[in-house]
Amino acid sequence: MKQYIYKAYGMGVFICLLIFSSCDLTTAVDDVEPLYTIPADEAIYDEKSADLALLGVYSGMTQYGLDFPTVFFAPDIFLGYSNAGFYVNSEEQLGWSSNNPILTGSIQHGAYTRFYSLINNANWVIEQTGLLSDDIFDTPGRRAEVIAEARLMRALATFYLLRAYGQFYDTSSEFGVVLRTDPARYEEELPRSSVQETYTAILADIEDGIANAPDNRGKTFTNKTFARAFKAKVLLYMGDYQQAAFEAKAVIDNPGPGFALEAEYASIFAPHDSSTLFEKSEIIFGIPGVETPEGTGVGWGNFYNGFSAGVEPAYFDLVNTGTLTVGGQTIAHDGGRVESITDPFGSAFGTALMTKYSDYTTDYEMHYVMRMAEIYLIHAEAATRASGMVTPEALSSLNEVRKRAGATTTGGDGFETYPESISFSEFLEAVRIEKLVELYAENGENWFDVVRYAYEDGGFSSGFQVSEIKSTATDPNKFIFPIPQTSIESNSLLVQNPGYQ
Repeated sequence: MKQYIYKAYGMGVFICLLIFSSCDLTTAVDDVEPLYTIPADEAIYDEKSADLALLGVYSGMTQYGLDFPTVFFAPDIFLGYSNAGFYVNSEEQLGWSSNNPILTGSIQHGAYTRFYSLINNANWVIEQTGLLSDDIFDTPGRRAEVIAEARLMRALATFYLLRAYGQFYDTSSEFGVVLRTDPARYEEELPRSSVQETYTAILADIEDGIANAPDNRGKTFTNKTFARAFKAKVLLYMGDYQQAAFEAKAVIDNPGPGFALEAEYASIFAPHDSSTLFEKSEIIFGIPGVETPEGTGVGWGNFYNGFSAGVEPAYFDLVNTGTLTVGGQTIAHDGGRVESITDPFGSAFGTALMTKYSDYTTDYEMHYVMRMAEIYLIHAEAATRASGMVTPEALSSLNEVRKRAGATTTGGDGFETYPESISFSEFLEAVRIEKLVELYAENGENWFDVVRYAYEDGGFSSGFQVSEIKSTATDPNKFIFPIPQTSIESNSLLVQNPGYQ
C-alpha cells in the first residue's frame, strides 16, 4: 500500500499529516515536497496545535496558484456559463455551457477530491481533539468549539458535494454521496449513502455547531449564527418548509452580535485591498482568499474571477429590463445592484467581470458562504411554501432585501416593493428572481434554486422547467456532475449517477 499525504494549509503555516488512504482523496507523497511531516495522531496535543490543525481545515476551501479553488461552484457554472465567453474553450467548460458535463473533467475531479481531503482533515481534528481533556486548553470551552467548527466545515463540504454530485433535490433518492465521518487510515471502499442519510449526517454536525460553536470570533470562522442559518438552508433543500421558516425567522429576529444587513449592497464586496472586507455585518460566514505573494502573478490565492464569475449578456438583460406584473403594477427586478458590482472592462471578452471577486492585483477576496440577505429570502420562500399562501412575514422578508437595494413603496411602476396583492405563484417567482439578482455568483445558488423549483413544481416532468431558464438544460440527469471516473474505477461499491454510465 502506498503512503499518501494530506496537506493542511493555514495562514502561512503548513502541517502535513501522514496517513494511508485512497489516492482519490490525496496527493502522493512522492509528488509533494512538504516542509515537514507529523503523524496525524501526534499533531494535536494542546489548544495551539488544535487551532493550527483547524486552520488547515478552513484553508481546504481556498485556491492556490491559478488553479480552481475547492469552491469553484461559487460562480453559476451551469446557469451562468455560455460558450460565448472568451475563456470558455476547453472540452470540460464547453460541457458546462451546454449542460452536458464530460466524465473526465479535471476541474470537476479536483473539486471532488479536495472536498474529501477537507472532510478527512476535519475528521482528524474532530477525533484527536476529542481525545484531549478540557483542562489541556487554556481557553475555557475551546475544546468543544474546535470540534464544533470542524464539524460545521465537514457539514459544509458534504453539502457542497451533495449539491454538485448527488440528487440533492429528492430526499427519497439513493444517489447521495459517500459519507466519511472517521479519519482515513487505510484503503477502504464505501458505498454512496442515500440523499436522506446524507442530509441526516449534515444536520447532526450542524446541531453540534449550534450547541458549541463560538458566537463570533470573526466572520472567516464558523459560528453559532452560521450553524443556525445553515440549518435553515438545509431544511429548505430537504423540503421541510415549516421548520426551515422557523429556523430562518429565528436568525432574522435574533442574529447575534455583529450580524445584520449592510446598509448598502455594493459595500459588502469592497474594498479588495483591506481586511475590512472580512468584517462586514452582512457576512454570516465566508472563506477568505490569501495575500498575493510578490512575483507569483495576478490573482494568486484568490477566488479567480476572469471567466468563471463573468456576467453573461442574457443575465444583464434579465435584471436590467426584466419585470414582474402584479395586479397591474409593473415591478422591475433590479435597482442597480448588478451594475454596482460589475466591471465593464470584461465586455471586450464577451462577458462583464463580477467585482464581487477581483482577479487583478488585489490581496483580499471573500467566498461568501452565507449572508444575512439569503436568510431573509430563505424565510420568504419557506414560509410561503409551508403555509400555501403569502404570509405578511414572508412578504416583509422579501421586501426588506429589496428596500436595502433602493426599492420604494409608492405603489407605482418601477423598482418597487411587492404589494400584498401578490399571488402564491407570483411570490415564489419573485423570490427566485430576487435571489438571482442578490446572490449572483455566490455558491451557484441560482442554479440550485432553478433545479429545486423545477423538481418541486412537477418532479421535472411537468410545470416549471429548467429549460425555461437555460435552453440547453433539458436532461435532469445532467443537472448534477458525474462522479469522477477515477473514483468509480477505484471503488467497486461506488455507483455512477444516472445518465453517465
